[in-house]
Amino acid sequence: MKAMTPNEALQKFQNSIPSDVIECWNETISENMTVQMNQIISRFTLKQLSLKILQKKEVSFEYANQHGWFDLEEYFQKVGWKVTFDKPGYNESYESNYCFSALRS
Repeated sequence: MKAMTPNEALQKFQNSIPSDVIECWNETISENMTVQMNQIISRFTLKQLSLKILQKKEVSFEYANQHGWFDLEEYFQKVGWKVTFDKPGYNESYESNYCFSALRS
């Protein structure tokens, strides 16, 4: 057996994500979406996303985090979104947040 490539590992990880977790991401993106000029933007906090996932899946934050359910930026980048995740640094105090953006087609 050969070792898997990074792309194969990413694909395996993405295939292991429950579809209702992806649905929670999609709902959160669309609920927070705005269109500005020719750009689509969605900004939301980790707290907003986690509440939706934890309610739907009835799991703890730690479980969801351990299974990578809050780290799906690459999954969405593959389909055309530019995704950034921002969390407070030392001596900063604001909520961790995601920003999704794409050019309007």
